[in-house]
This record gives sequence, structure tokens and C-alpha cells, in this order.
Amino acid sequence: MTALEEFSGLTAAISLSNSRFIAWIARQLGILATLKGKSFSAASLLEAYKLLQQGKILILPDEGEVPWDGRLQPLRSGVAWLALRTQAAIVLVVVQGGYDIWPRWARRPHLTGKLVLKVGKPFRLCDAPYKRVTDGMLQEANKQLVDRLKELSAGYMIAQENVG
Repeated sequence: MTALEEFSGLTAAISLSNSRFIAWIARQLGILATLKGKSFSAASLLEAYKLLQQGKILILPDEGEVPWDGRLQPLRSGVAWLALRTQAAIVLVVVQGGYDIWPRWARRPHLTGKLVLKVGKPFRLCDAPYKRVTDGMLQEANKQLVDRLKELSAGYMIAQENVG
């Protein structure tokens, strides 16, 4: 667990449990609760904010629920809000081929296929942290994120409504 102290991530699974013990284990592993099928809970968003202010690294998967067609779903505002409030650097990571190998509707993975991991260059959504973030700022930040995801993935599995 000492090696994990610099990293934290988010997951919805822990939000399903009311067990203090499971919540403690999750915190020890750097897992923050989200609302199932939704975005960050307010408590997790504030915890993530504090972690970023301490210089920690957050791993934030934004896929939410795995879609039936494999395409990227519209982005939520939590990552953009955190990046705008803290001026944290963002590194986008795209995994291509996972849905082709094991689509959501399949019982088992296909035994053929190719996974490709693409890691983007670090970037920031702002030059200085904002004390107040508006809905318009979040929309613009999410548009920038989708544009960079589109560029990194060469449009792979990006739904048209996410493109702009």
C-alpha cells in the first residue's frame, strides 16, 4: 500500500456498499466512491480536489457505464472541474480494441483481436486555477477534452455527438 500512496482512482463499486470496513479498505487502496451510473459524489469530488492540491496523482476513468455500442459516452464535468480548479495536468490514455475483443453484450471474450494503448502528452486546461467554475467553462473544457481524445484515438469509437 505504500507504493499506492501517490495514486488515487475513482470507482462506482464502493458506493454500493454501506460497510465501513469496505470503505476503509477502499480508501487505503486509493479508491474514491462515485454515484453508480452517474458522476462523482460531492464527497469524492472534494476528496479528489484535496488530493490534487497535495500533489497526488489521480487515475480517473470517465467511461462510467460501459456502452452497448462501445462508443465514448458524453463526458461528465468532474474531471474538467478538477482540472480548472487545481490547474492539474491531464494525461489522456486511450485503450483501443477492448470492446472489439469483449463487447458488453458478449458472454466471453473473442480469442482474436489487438489491444492498443495510446498515451497522450500532458496538458492543462487553464494557466492558473480558477476559484469559480461556470457551466460554460465546463462545456468548453469538455470540448477540449473530447477534441484531444479524438486526436489521440484517431476518432476510434468517438460518437458524433461527442465531437462537437
